[in-house]
Amino acid sequence: MPDLLVDIGDSSSGTAPVVASGYANVPGLVSASVTVDGTASILMIVATVEMILQADTVSTFRLTVDGSQVGPYAQTFQDATDEGTGLCSLTWFETGLSAGTHTFGIQWRESIAASAPSALDTGAEHSLQVLEILDNDTVNVLADITLTTGAWTSTDTSADVTNLTSGSVSVDSTSSVILMTGTVPMTLAAQDDVNHFRMSDGGTEEGGEVSCFQDGLDRGVGLASLKHMKTGISGSHTFSLEGVSVASKHNTYDVGEVKAFNVLEFVAAAAAAGAPSLIMAPYQSAPGG
Repeated sequence: MPDLLVDIGDSSSGTAPVVASGYANVPGLVSASVTVDGTASILMIVATVEMILQADTVSTFRLTVDGSQVGPYAQTFQDATDEGTGLCSLTWFETGLSAGTHTFGIQWRESIAASAPSALDTGAEHSLQVLEILDNDTVNVLADITLTTGAWTSTDTSADVTNLTSGSVSVDSTSSVILMTGTVPMTLAAQDDVNHFRMSDGGTEEGGEVSCFQDGLDRGVGLASLKHMKTGISGSHTFSLEGVSVASKHNTYDVGEVKAFNVLEFVAAAAAAGAPSLIMAPYQSAPGG
């Protein structure tokens, strides 16, 4: 059956190490002595981190297995006017890991130093999750919502939450693992604008928020991508993708692009044949950032 090996939700404090000091573990987001079944498994590693940024800073994050980087890095950024995105999300599928105990974590460093280092936002939840997909597991697609039309413009009220789309589904078993994914492309205004996004189950936030941002020179990131896993639930649930407004920041949907929200259920099924596999081998370039 699928196994959520690591499920950390943490709000520890800490500041990112400077460039010269190299990478260090993000406080609270390391899990050691995690038992993995074997090489036939696929491991999905997901992490989210929210930062309190300093002016003109770039912080870099990477996932690690046994202390070595896996997958690409992600970054947070804040410009000199204290505008930017302090939320980052990383996902990686690891294959071929030997059976036995392993250590999973997320590391960080300051890539562009400022007068003071960026710090973890202790008022937000930071997460690290590792899902092992085993032989004979199957996947049920509970909700597959793709939106190509419609519009949403954020409001002037900070922390105002708007339900962008939702699906009411039935979860088979408490032993299942639920994977929620969402993608939201935005049309950003050239006004130092930022918007946050999150997912929920029955109105309760699940996982950390992610954000998109554009500065006054039309530079930024207009795509928000979210992932979160949970287990131990069954029966009827309503999963939602939500937009969270930031005061005086007026961004809108990019109506010409696809917005998507998916909910998948990983279910133990002895009748399924063969081990799970990725349809494309994972690609990883040389570490950097």
